[in-house]
Parts: sequence; structure tokens; C-alpha cells
Amino acid sequence: MLKKIFMPGAGQTTDQLTVIKWHKLTGDTIKRGDILLEIETDKAVMPIESFANGILLKTFFQEGDTAYVGDLLAYIGDEADYLELEGLNTTGNLETQKPADSEDSKILRASPAAKKAARDANVSLEHLGQISNNIIRKKDVIQYANSKMPSPANILTSYTLEIEADISQLQDMLKRGFNTTIHDTIIKCAEIAATKYPLVYASYTNLDVYGIKRFTAIINPPENCALAAGVVSNCLYLDNGILKERSIISITASFDHRVIEHTYGAAYLTCLLDYLENPFKFALL
Repeated sequence: MLKKIFMPGAGQTTDQLTVIKWHKLTGDTIKRGDILLEIETDKAVMPIESFANGILLKTFFQEGDTAYVGDLLAYIGDEADYLELEGLNTTGNLETQKPADSEDSKILRASPAAKKAARDANVSLEHLGQISNNIIRKKDVIQYANSKMPSPANILTSYTLEIEADISQLQDMLKRGFNTTIHDTIIKCAEIAATKYPLVYASYTNLDVYGIKRFTAIINPPENCALAAGVVSNCLYLDNGILKERSIISITASFDHRVIEHTYGAAYLTCLLDYLENPFKFALL
């Protein structure tokens, strides 16, 4: 369902406000409480937070523009809302453009999430439109990006990154009655993290039953990432001079560097680590 973000009143002496900075871009995944933009009143600069979860589908003002209290600033929704936006004519959000070699009746339609993924992967929407009937979704861009480059046998196309997660809090949470397992939770956290880093299309490999602490998994196309989890180990550490114990699990990620560059892969793993070590964030989603 579409959610509308309006320009709020802030008790200022004028109803005119200026858009100073957008903190989120069209196509970004939004969580309740995220700061969407900053506006300037006649007295101060103030942030505007999102009251909803979803995708930032459309914005109606650019930085430096003047708006009035009550003006529609943005739409937030999900993939299913794109068609509804398309029916809103000038206020819709499903962005359209005509390919250079198309007839007037053939319009290229790409969702904001698809356009953002295309920018990240350096994919031409015009070319993709020719093979997708001119309606492009984010998943279309990701699938195309995963398959667009053949893998020469003599070129290494993957790299690996590793994290060690302290899952002591997660274990405590599971003991309190959550009907799931550690590895099911890792998979769920990996999926949630992937909503923030949409180029990651991953598979999951688990060898803890064999006592393996860490290993590197092979990427199987069309995936561009493989996550490998080892056995949970109990480790001792000093906390202000007091010897304590915590539970550690190693997760190694293999990435296809043709699709996911190193900093993007590192940011994805950092996001996954945050969910695993702070399970209350995961539980609230």
C-alpha cells in the first residue's frame, strides 16, 4: 500500500520551507524512523523521518526547492505498488522513457529499484528493455548483471571476505522460546541484509555438523555470492580483567567481483554482522 510523506508544520511564522538535503534516494530501502530529508524553516534546519517501512518510490522536490506545509514530498511502498503509481499519471512513480529505436507505442518502464540496481551494476536499461518486454524490475537487472559476463577459465572472478560473529546474545534469545535455529536465523539475517544491498544474490552452505570452523564456498551461477558458516566455538576473553566466555561463529563470503566490488561486499557482511550480534534488531523486523 502506498504511503505518502507530507511536508509537516513546525510552528514557523511562514508556511514556506526549503528542501536542504535528501538523505535517501529513489529506490532505497527505508525503515521506520530513517531520516528521509532535511528542510529549513525560518528558524532552523530540521530532519523529516519516515513513518513507514518500504522502498522510496518517488520524490517530488529537489534540493533547494521551496515547498509549503502539506505538500506531498514522497511516496513509500513496495514492488507491488509500482503499477498503482503508473496509474497516477503525473504523480506516479514508475519512471518511463522511450528507447531510441522503439515506436511511440513502446514505452520502457523501469521501477526506481531497478534503475538504482542498474546504476550500481552499470547495466543499460535500453538494452535490458529489449529482452524483457520493456517492463524492468530490480530482479531483472540483477539476473542480467549476474549473467552478462562469461567467466574465462584463466581469470579468477571471485574474492572472499570473512567475519567472526559473537552470537552469545542470539543464543540467549533462542533459549527464550524462539522456534528457530542458529543457522535458520543466519539465513534470515542474510536475506534481510540483502534487501539493503540488492546486488547480493546468495546461496548458503553449512558444514558445522562436520566440525569445520571456516571454509570457502564455491559460487554457483546465477548466484553471485556464497555464504559459508562453520561450527560455533566457545572462546575466552577478558572483560575489564574478568575472564568470560562467548560463542563465536565464522562466516566466509565468496563474491563474484564482476558484479559486487570489494567495498560493497564488505558493507553487506558488516550489515549481516550487526544483525547477528544485535538480534533485537532482527527480532523487531
